Amino acid sequence: MDLNSYIARAYAAVMSDRARIERNYAEHAEVYAFWAMIDLVDSTKYRIANGPREGYVRGELFYSTVRTVLEPVETVSLVKELGDAVLLCCPHFSTLFESLLLVHSVAAMFASADPDDPIPLVVRSGVNHGAANTIGRGNAKHLPESPDYLGRPIDELSRVMAVRSPNTSMLMHEDAYSAAKEALKEYTSFTKVQGPHTIPSAIAKGSVTPIYYYEVLLDRVALGRTHDGFEEWRSLGTRGQ
Repeated sequence: MDLNSYIARAYAAVMSDRARIERNYAEHAEVYAFWAMIDLVDSTKYRIANGPREGYVRGELFYSTVRTVLEPVETVSLVKELGDAVLLCCPHFSTLFESLLLVHSVAAMFASADPDDPIPLVVRSGVNHGAANTIGRGNAKHLPESPDYLGRPIDELSRVMAVRSPNTSMLMHEDAYSAAKEALKEYTSFTKVQGPHTIPSAIAKGSVTPIYYYEVLLDRVALGRTHDGFEEWRSLGTRGQ
């Protein structure tokens, strides 16, 4: 078979699958939740400067940090790993937000824990809220069995994650802020929320309406001293007693 014949046959096979693809989207459930992305900063730059081994170790330490923090909580789902980032989903803001705060705090310890072997595990995170559809991809062989999601909250969250703030590495889409405004009052002893700010048009990438975000400033020292919240993690110290 010549290549032109194969290309035409492959195209016909894909187009014959179109009805199933459209039906899959219509049949999958809509999930209304809070969504978060956590990104490991400067992964490529670090690998180039320090070599593939150190880059691998740093990346795996990032994933281990996320998994370790999420282990005590059942309601936060690690939807997928995206290169050197993760996508999380949770029906409740407080549990997701506390998870993010702890990931940031644990990651910050790497830079100061061993002065002779510093690992700059700097992370960034963003939060959004809204409805997304679960999606499936037929009989794909190399995809995980856990559900994937598609929707405006995730698309706009990726725009938020593209913002580089000089003030903080934690950002929040305006929809998440609106939905969590009351819950955020519980964290004012160690966080401060600033905004709204408009995402630059170059980052918004053709969005019909402006996208607004808020900056979350974290005081890690004050966080470590708080006696409120974080019940899933506090209970680890009493299990087995």
